[in-house]
Amino acid sequence: MKDVCTCENSVKEIYIYEDTIKGAINHCMQYGNLEAIGLLLGRRYRYSGREYVLIVDQIEVKSRSSHTFVEFDREAFSHIGGVLESEIHQKDFLVGWYHSHPNFGCWLSDIDIETQTTYFYEKYHSALVIDPVKRYLRFFKLAEGNKGYRNVDFCTLYGNKWQCKGCYDEIHEFRF
Repeated sequence: MKDVCTCENSVKEIYIYEDTIKGAINHCMQYGNLEAIGLLLGRRYRYSGREYVLIVDQIEVKSRSSHTFVEFDREAFSHIGGVLESEIHQKDFLVGWYHSHPNFGCWLSDIDIETQTTYFYEKYHSALVIDPVKRYLRFFKLAEGNKGYRNVDFCTLYGNKWQCKGCYDEIHEFRF
């Protein structure tokens, strides 16, 4: 894609539409002190020899959760299949997942790493962790060799166009 945002002449690993990230944040905020979980839909591209992902939408899924634990409800998988088969998402596929850590900050727990290595193990897969209480978020990917995880730079785009609203390479505080 030739119109890729190259803030500071660097292609980011993840680009996400502002409405998509706001949707994930709002979903997590609705759960308050309970963990929430959802999926990220997008597309893969290559620019100047670097692969990146454009996240175009998020899927809120039914879950069972507590303050420190969340898992997909069994009904979630039929809902996910329906969304992926819909006309609007014919070009999209799962590029990651998101969940909240209410008042615990942004990091991946051992269970989160297990989820990532079991279901989201491709190099393009990411995990977005949102702390709706402290109002922080951060993207992660598995480290090389699937040994732990690493932080991932991302760029927020607005207007469903390649117009950069901001690029972030550390924990990002959100306000809206």
